[in-house]
Amino acid sequence: MTKKSNIALVILLVLSAVFCIINFWLITPVKTNTNILARFDSPDETANYFWAKNYAQTGQLKITEPLNSIAKNQIHPRSFNVMADGSLVPGTFLGLIILFGLMAKIFGLGIIIYLTPILAVFGILAFYGIIKKVFNPEIGFVSAVVLIFHPVWWYYSVISLYPNIAFVSLALIGIYFLLTAEKKYWWLVLLGGLSLGLALTIRMSEAIWLLFIVAVVLFCRKEKLNTLVILPFAVIGLAMVVALLFNQQLYGSWLVTGYNQLHLSTSTCQTCQIFGGLFLPFGFHPLLALKNFWHYFVSLSWWLMAFGLIGFGVWLAKLKKIQTSELVFVLVSIVVGAFLSLYYGSLVYSDTIIQRFNLIGLSYVRYWLPLFILVIPFVAIGLIWLGQRLGRRLKNYVIVLFLIILLYQSASLVVFLGDDSLNAMRKRIASYKEISAQVTSLTQPNAIIVTVRQDKVFFPDRKVIHTFEPLLQNQELMGILPALVGVVPVYYFSPEVIRNQTANGIKLNQVAVINSSVLYRLDKAEAN
Repeated sequence: MTKKSNIALVILLVLSAVFCIINFWLITPVKTNTNILARFDSPDETANYFWAKNYAQTGQLKITEPLNSIAKNQIHPRSFNVMADGSLVPGTFLGLIILFGLMAKIFGLGIIIYLTPILAVFGILAFYGIIKKVFNPEIGFVSAVVLIFHPVWWYYSVISLYPNIAFVSLALIGIYFLLTAEKKYWWLVLLGGLSLGLALTIRMSEAIWLLFIVAVVLFCRKEKLNTLVILPFAVIGLAMVVALLFNQQLYGSWLVTGYNQLHLSTSTCQTCQIFGGLFLPFGFHPLLALKNFWHYFVSLSWWLMAFGLIGFGVWLAKLKKIQTSELVFVLVSIVVGAFLSLYYGSLVYSDTIIQRFNLIGLSYVRYWLPLFILVIPFVAIGLIWLGQRLGRRLKNYVIVLFLIILLYQSASLVVFLGDDSLNAMRKRIASYKEISAQVTSLTQPNAIIVTVRQDKVFFPDRKVIHTFEPLLQNQELMGILPALVGVVPVYYFSPEVIRNQTANGIKLNQVAVINSSVLYRLDKAEAN
């Protein structure tokens, strides 16, 4: 390595360390007057934390719930799934849960919430190595720094129990190993396959485009690796077999995942669902995909997209002088970009509340994380080009100034702007802990809390039944409650004040008003 490369690497390591420290601080639970620690702002994070912790403590990914025979499998938080016998199991791919659970066995339960930003740092360094090799060291360095400050990368490194950063980081690490390995360093090829295999156990639905990239990389390196090109696919295949074996043991079928409706599906439908998850699971809606792409990809970070467009124009102007690796990168990016844009852009949200209160926190954004990354080298090219136009002496100052502006814009979007910002989220989580502590003190340990969208507030301290509509409007729940309240204490936590306190043989008795919401105890109504 040259002296310049060494300096670039040191700067990158320092910035990555600062990135990690800031994220650790943002992730660390807000201190409250309660003894309730683990609370999250999304059902997915709540579920992933619970299962990773449970796997670390017990080695199990299944818990029994006998009362579901009475409750018709309604006792569970969101992002959980229910077996036909009422047992609760994960409602997602198992890779993240098992990986984080194993790490927690080694380093303690406290490590779980910090694993994602740690993986993110290794992802940044791998990205630097990839872009340095595909383009040049300067573009690689600037690209890596832009990734550190990128709002989507930053946000989902802090929302640490989502799988997207872990998946992308492991994919970047695996691709870096495959790009740098040679025949005599066969262990790098092995590590590359292992990292990619772990990535796919976390997000099996990304298999098509990621395996396409792996195939292109290995094809381009076939002369250097010779017969070793088979090794990564063998390791990835082994990781998939292990993941499918877990599916078989937990769900009773190799092809079933937690995303299947286990207590409703037939084996034929389950097979259809797993393959449907690989090929346009949300249907084919190109116009909707284009609209979503504009709103949640281009507009979200328009300042980055503008530099990316400039950089792509600069790259095209030098098309005759570019390296083959750059052309391959662009062609692969176009194919992957088109696929992911249509794949996830066709998703239709039936829940308008999610779209109303979320911007960077909307699923489209985290699903398109790989696309944001593919644009970054052209952002770097555009930035370097602008610096050169203003004079070589000013180039470094221009780049630093841009990065300061990028940091400001990212901080505004990630930390302060909107209901899904980290600042707003931390305040909500603090309130969740206060509410949960009060409800826990007023209810029995075996109580069940029925709640509208607030299951994440009370679980796992109390069993929960969630509903998306007020209880009295949910005829299915009202039908099962008379049998349930005769066996176990049942409460309803609601933002509404219920005037008619008797319905369907159930009487709602007000227990307390907590943060503008009301806790009711449900009892059987006395016969007239």
